[in-house]
Amino acid sequence: MRWTIFSDEILPASYLRTSWDCLLAEFGTYHIMVFVIRISRTKIRIVFDASAKFGGTSLNDHLTKGPDLTNSFVGILIRFRRYSIPIVSDVEQMFLQVAVPEAGRSILHFLWTSSDEGAPLTFQKNRQVFGLTSAPASCMYALKCAIETLSPAEVTARCQRQFYVDNYLDSFEFVENAVRIARNLKEALMGRRLCLNEMVIQ
Repeated sequence: MRWTIFSDEILPASYLRTSWDCLLAEFGTYHIMVFVIRISRTKIRIVFDASAKFGGTSLNDHLTKGPDLTNSFVGILIRFRRYSIPIVSDVEQMFLQVAVPEAGRSILHFLWTSSDEGAPLTFQKNRQVFGLTSAPASCMYALKCAIETLSPAEVTARCQRQFYVDNYLDSFEFVENAVRIARNLKEALMGRRLCLNEMVIQ
């Protein structure tokens, strides 16, 4: 029942399509339901397992990790602690903001049903899947390409230095500068269809 209710949230139409090109005999992507228990409420996450093996092989066995495009966490942390006014935020659902090339989508099909009695349908993901060996590098490359097109130049420079994967960590000497950069950064990334979650300025 919870799986059915959650399907509308985890499977928005813009992130997938009903697939008629995939045969059930082909290798698909397995998924499981994981409960994340919090004090206020319990969240359900759908985890796609690209490491699951069938016939002695898995999807991840055929993917490359790609280059490490992540900034040095130590460097970010040092700069983050430099001044007394920190800013913290992250890109909302970053993996779902990055499209998978058309040629690679057919392997990302999976079965899903919206009822206990209905026959499952075959869906195909068109966005990056958390759990794919290649996904982190693909998402980091997409973020870096988006950052290079931002303006003003100060926002671009800070983004290039202060993003750790999808987390933005920065610090400022004056509140006015922190508020200005936060506003410019949010607006600039929104222009690239990358939504930042609410920024925390302390």
